[in-house]
Order: sequence, then structure tokens, then C-alpha cells
Amino acid sequence: MTKIIAVFCMLVLTGCVTTPKAETNVKKSYHGHATWYQDGKKTASGEKFNPDKYTVAHKHLPFNTVIKFTNLKNNKSVNARVNDRFPQTKGRDYDLSIQCAKKLGFIKQGVIHLRAQIVK
Repeated sequence: MTKIIAVFCMLVLTGCVTTPKAETNVKKSYHGHATWYQDGKKTASGEKFNPDKYTVAHKHLPFNTVIKFTNLKNNKSVNARVNDRFPQTKGRDYDLSIQCAKKLGFIKQGVIHLRAQIVK
């Protein structure tokens, strides 16, 4: 009986999650706001931060999730891998490495509105 209750609770809690799942062949797009960063020592995933890699910090997507980001103003795109977390800042959904920001063309703006699509 205890196992049944535990399984039921897990199913209920899993159904309450509003975060997109990191699954292969996910085709949904999400719009959000992103900033960029270049300083960091160690990421929440345990790896050393490298500003030259295409990486992103997200509040709760699983590490190693690959997301395709598209700048809605210039249509430039880049794929980045989740390897870090960041504080929940109102109005910010992603914190991209400076390399991603360069590729997307938003270094001067600091914050952009973009489309995010989970690739893997």
C-alpha cells in the first residue's frame, strides 16, 4: 500500500511540473528573455565555466539539455547546452555564455527577447 501511495504521489508531482521536458524530437518553441555572462569559476554542473563554449544557465532544465536559441530581431540562431543554474531574476529566463551572445548579436543590448526550442 505504501508503494502505491508513493507511486501516486510521484505521478501527481510529475504532472505538476510546467518546465518543458528535455526529450528528443521536442518541437515546441518558447519565448523568453536572456542575458549573457562571461565570468564564472565553476558551474552548478561541476564543470569549469568556459566563456568560449556555447553554454547556458537555466533555472531548472536538466543539465546537458541542448536548446536552439533564435534572436527574434535578427533571426540569428545558436545551439547551447545547459550546464549551470542562476538566481531567479524577474523577467530573465536564460543566462547565455558570451560566445552565444556574440553569435546571436546582442552583446550591446545586454538583454534580448528570443525563441528557445529544446533540441536534445
